[in-house]
Amino acid sequence: MASYGETFHQLRVGKGLTLKELADERASVSFLSKFEQGQSKISVDRLMHLLKKMNVTADEYFFLQHDRYLNSPMPVEWREMGAANALTDLTNIFLISSGLAIRHQWKKLYARLDVLKENAKKSPTVNNVLGYDYGRMMLANHTGKSIEHSSDYAVKYLKQIDDWGIYEILVLESFLTAMPLADVELFTNIAERKLTANESIMYVAGMHRGFLVSSFSYFMSLDQFALANETLSKMKG
Repeated sequence: MASYGETFHQLRVGKGLTLKELADERASVSFLSKFEQGQSKISVDRLMHLLKKMNVTADEYFFLQHDRYLNSPMPVEWREMGAANALTDLTNIFLISSGLAIRHQWKKLYARLDVLKENAKKSPTVNNVLGYDYGRMMLANHTGKSIEHSSDYAVKYLKQIDDWGIYEILVLESFLTAMPLADVELFTNIAERKLTANESIMYVAGMHRGFLVSSFSYFMSLDQFALANETLSKMKG
């Protein structure tokens, strides 16, 4: 099956644009070339940014992809990209579950978890799978059970994306406390570099490095004082 980069390449050539003409501070010529050749993945917000520059809608992009490869299902991790409100939807999914947990409405949360599980089974998009995992994590915190494996899919997703946007930072912040130490250290550094390099993401996400506070607490809870001190220095920076 052809990669999503090849579909992107077809659209770019069809628009009469060179890599140099399309490239900007968010996507270098080298990155675009690797993406089109299937050698690099791309984040949701960066793809939407590039499609907008080409005056191509997400629907047009994915229609072309499906029209050409109708019998090949879209990989789970890409199904969100057709929806411009993926970030808002994921936020709402998380907020409802966390809101029930905060109010100790456990019966409702159990009932909601059944719905989230069914949604993830019928339509295993990134949002649905992460939504179900987040609900499981909320209940695990309540029952005292291990929350370790509730972050498995989030970790897998984040490791598949080469360049992060707001969506990926939200996933990190939401699942950080359930992730293995090595992954938290890796992802925290990636997110910090992303936010430092792009102040607009920091503003739009409404986080202003808030994930660093979560990271600091996480490292302290594991007596990882060197990492906690390093995170504290970033918070002061």
